[in-house]
Amino acid sequence: MTNHVTIGRSGGLVPKPRQAGIGVPRDGVDDLARAACLAVVVLFHGIMMGVTPAAAGWSVTNAFDGQWFFPVLSLFLQVMPLFFILGGFSSFGAWQRRQAAGVGAGVFVRERLLRLAKPAIVVFGTVGLGLAALAVAGLPADLLGQIGFRISQPMWFLAVYIGCSAMVPFMSGWHRRNPWATVSVLALAILGVDALRQGTGVEAIGLANLAFVWLLMQQIGFFVADGKRPERGILWLVFLVPLAVLLIGAGNGWWPLDMLLSLNPPRFSLILLGLAQLGLMELLRPQLAALLLHRKVKAVSGFANAKSLTVYLWHASVMSVLLGILLVLGVPMPEPLSPLWWATRPLWLLVLLAAVVPVAAVLHRFEKPSAARPAAGPNSPAQLAGVLSTRNSVAATGLAIAAVVLVLALGASPLSWLAATLLLAVGLTVVGAWQPPGNTALRLRVPLFGKAILR
Repeated sequence: MTNHVTIGRSGGLVPKPRQAGIGVPRDGVDDLARAACLAVVVLFHGIMMGVTPAAAGWSVTNAFDGQWFFPVLSLFLQVMPLFFILGGFSSFGAWQRRQAAGVGAGVFVRERLLRLAKPAIVVFGTVGLGLAALAVAGLPADLLGQIGFRISQPMWFLAVYIGCSAMVPFMSGWHRRNPWATVSVLALAILGVDALRQGTGVEAIGLANLAFVWLLMQQIGFFVADGKRPERGILWLVFLVPLAVLLIGAGNGWWPLDMLLSLNPPRFSLILLGLAQLGLMELLRPQLAALLLHRKVKAVSGFANAKSLTVYLWHASVMSVLLGILLVLGVPMPEPLSPLWWATRPLWLLVLLAAVVPVAAVLHRFEKPSAARPAAGPNSPAQLAGVLSTRNSVAATGLAIAAVVLVLALGASPLSWLAATLLLAVGLTVVGAWQPPGNTALRLRVPLFGKAILR
């Protein structure tokens, strides 16, 4: 469906108000920005990885760790805030469309979980078996642990995104009833957690912001989905004011300038960065729209958006395999940050992209939603399943998050990856992932007649 626009007084594109019931159409500019964020994440992780000689033979490290320039660089490379905002835009539209089809919250959460957990179980199982094979082959335990740790690092996104996606039906309801109160409560919760964390010195308190920060990012995406984009003068304020507050706060020690440190656990500074990124994206909207007129740009954006989760889940594993091949072949590894290292980074990143793209093209089938969905309507099996499957969907979501947390906590161990695979399999079984579309909903009708089924 086309999103009609008019030309604003400032020359920018200003969408016309949407008619009730139409829902949120896809937005090519938002898709392009999401594709750019994904590319930055892959390239960021690729350039950060360094390999140095060690007692075990080689050591895999963060090449930028402790470097003076990295905090400033992180302001440009930390794009997860904008990624979550755009994810909120997409999720809000998906929930509207499913609601219009008569689907309840339980079924929607199940659908989102299947979309996220099915490709994840393939990654977790493959990595677990691969690390186990390397251990049996005699790879030094230190190096094996470093590989497992590096592959597990990006997986935090999966746990948080699963949780945020499960909250979409409820958070969107609060957004419709009182949008500003919702974001205000979340913002105050984030500031409260940051204050307690800094006042007590207990870093673990900050883990609460894994929920509050990313839910607020998603909630900002709901505002984008409303289609009410301000004029350019306001957009300049949205870009500059949060950025200024972020820099002032970093200068006064309220949070680190290093956005990677602000990510673990997340702080309020990420909200400021996300708002600044959103403001900049909207300021550049006419230019981004012009880029989409080029067929190749549109094709790349379409590829990245269709396979975004597959690219994200596999890029660290692909990178580790490439490094392993280079080491086995005896290719010299330049010292991280040396002139030769910098000179070879463009080639390394091109090789990484050239490897990730075909892997994503092949494995994308696990990310695809089911071709057939249960019928919709007030009295349909899908609607009845929505009432009865909410508890199952919530339980399965909890198991999926627990699986990722297990990998994050013990990612160096092959057993942790295999145990996480088992948890994901149990969670998917709880929501009937292995049954043909339609069968699950029909079987769930039985309890309405007083018969219990152990699912």
